[in-house]
Amino acid sequence: MRVPLGSTVAVALAAGLACSPFDPCTRDRIDALFPVTVAIGDALQEWTLTGRVTETNIQADVYAQLVAGLVLDTASAAGSVFTLDQGFGGDQAGFLAIWLGGDPAPGAVLTVADAFDGGGWGVLPGGPSGPRVALRIGLFQGTTATGTLTVLSTVPLRLDVDIMVTDTIGAGYGLTGVVGLSRTIETITCS
Repeated sequence: MRVPLGSTVAVALAAGLACSPFDPCTRDRIDALFPVTVAIGDALQEWTLTGRVTETNIQADVYAQLVAGLVLDTASAAGSVFTLDQGFGGDQAGFLAIWLGGDPAPGAVLTVADAFDGGGWGVLPGGPSGPRVALRIGLFQGTTATGTLTVLSTVPLRLDVDIMVTDTIGAGYGLTGVVGLSRTIETITCS
């Protein structure tokens, strides 16, 4: 299933901050951190995957929905997508995207419904009935996914991930670990 995130998730834009010593600026961002054990056949590797979205590289209303749903738990996180796109082993390019189905509740064990073809950060109304994951590493592109996401907390969202993602020929990656989201607001004073 291909999810067209281009209409929801804006491409990163270079945005200059206009501030003065009397009017400081702020930068707001959401970070995702995933120290993960990756099973590739019988071999295990330890990676630290990261991802980030800022208020300047996505539509303001979508960013506000992500903050409310994924960090503050003041609104539903249903349909939210977040992506980890840094830290893959060696010099491989790749990403892991998690698309939440329903609204996660602390202690819930969410069964991964399948894989999807997409990624980015955004909120898609009418999302899947269960969470889906997208995984690309080098030439590998996952087409099926199984496993669970156990909700450890919702303020901010933390998930205990235990998934297996395979491609059309049966090659696959197992990923286990805890992915957590956090929000940082920096005050920047200009001189």
